[in-house]
Order: sequence, then C-alpha cells, then structure tokens
Amino acid sequence: MMRYIWQDWFGLRGSIEQAIPIFLLRVVGVVVVIFVLNICVDVLRWLLLRGITVLVCRREKRMLDLSVIVPVYNVEDYLDGCMESLIGQTYEDFEIIVINDGSTDGSAVLCNKWAERDKRVRVFHQENKGLSAVRNRGLELAQGEYITWVDSDDYVDTFYLEKLLKAYESTGADMVMCSFYTDTDGLVEHRGKDLFPAEEIDRQTFLERLYVQGMYSVVWNKFLPRDAYGEIQFPAGRVFEDSSVMCQLTRNCKKITVIEEPPKKG
Repeated sequence: MMRYIWQDWFGLRGSIEQAIPIFLLRVVGVVVVIFVLNICVDVLRWLLLRGITVLVCRREKRMLDLSVIVPVYNVEDYLDGCMESLIGQTYEDFEIIVINDGSTDGSAVLCNKWAERDKRVRVFHQENKGLSAVRNRGLELAQGEYITWVDSDDYVDTFYLEKLLKAYESTGADMVMCSFYTDTDGLVEHRGKDLFPAEEIDRQTFLERLYVQGMYSVVWNKFLPRDAYGEIQFPAGRVFEDSSVMCQLTRNCKKITVIEEPPKKG
C-alpha cells in the first residue's frame, strides 16, 4: 500500500516504474512553461522600452528640426520684442538658443525670464567675447537639423520660420534667404525689396551680389542645413564677420532660393 500512497499525492496511478517517467515529464513541462513565460516577459519588456524610446526620439526630433540662434549684448530695450516674435511663430517645433555675451544692462535677466516662460528657449551666459565667439558657440550648442539666425534687436514675422522651411522643402534649394523691412520709430519700410526679389539664383550670382551688395553677406536672413556649416568658424575679432563665412557656406550651394516674405529689422 505504501508503494502507491506518494503516487496519489501527485495525482499518479500505477506502479512506481510507470509513475516516475510521467512525473519527470510533468516537471520538465512545468520548467519549460516557466522558461517560455520568462522569455515572453523579457520580450514584452524590451518591446515596451523600445516603443517608449522611439516615441521619445521622435518627439525630440520634432522639437529639434530647427535651431534659431540669438546673440545678445546690451539689448534690454529690444529683446522682449525679438523673443515675443519668435515664441509666437506658427511653426512651433524648434529651439531658441540665446547667448548673452556679458551684457552690462538688464539683458541677462530678460534672457532668464524667457527661458522660464518657454521650454524651447535655452539660455547661456558668458563673459564678453564678441559676436564671432557667440555665433561659434551657438553652432556648437545647436541641435536642430537646420540653422537660422535672428539678431536680438530685430523681430520677425509670425510666419517667418514656416515660410523659410516651406521654401527650402518645396524648391529643393541648398539655401533660402529673404528680404527685410526696417522699423524706424514705428515707420516700417520694405527696404530689402529691390535687393532681394523673389527668385532662384546659383552660387556665382550670389557671390557677385555679395561683393556688390553688402546685405548678401549677413547671416540673419539665411536658412541652411546644419551640415552646411561643418567645421566653419566665424573669425574672432573681425568686423562684418559674416562675409567670409557666407563665402564658405555657398561652396556646395548649387541653388539658392530668395523669398520676399522678410523679417523686420529694428
């Protein structure tokens, strides 16, 4: 009788010789099931983490399509107007890199205020090193696929970034540039209309106009891919530091699109 008692405990019937193989098979089956379940759990966990990572990366990419670099130095009377125009853009997925170059007025405080107001604003403070150093640092910090510049004493149209990006994508251009208005004590004039008519030009035409018309040498009305800058640096201590940089930027530009919808100069 004792021979069969333990078999009943495990739900087995028959002799020990018959019960042992069945018992071992059941144990192995349980082990296999547990092993498979563990694998399934690990796979599900990996897929979940993978999905979250991809989602985060996609969100970050949307936010970092474009970097707007804003050099700041003693512009407390104009900075709010500049930042207000950028924050209010119809195109929203971009970052604003604000670099305070050792301002001695209230600009630093205003920079920090805008960083607190909008998470897209990234503020950096440094000792006064000059505009070229600021631009070079801006390029180092930029995370966007495209780069454009806005001077801190200027303000831009609400559709500014949207129009630049659309022109770049729709025309297949290597660079997009635009004309500009001037705002003198409330008197707004389209001063850049004749200099920047809406058209498509090649690099040779651009360089010819750069040497004849100084406004072609500025970077604040240009829109380019981040890769176009490569290792290019703005020359330190040089006035009109934009000129040499623009010559280098256009080396690989076969097609340049000019649009009339401009920013506004303060």
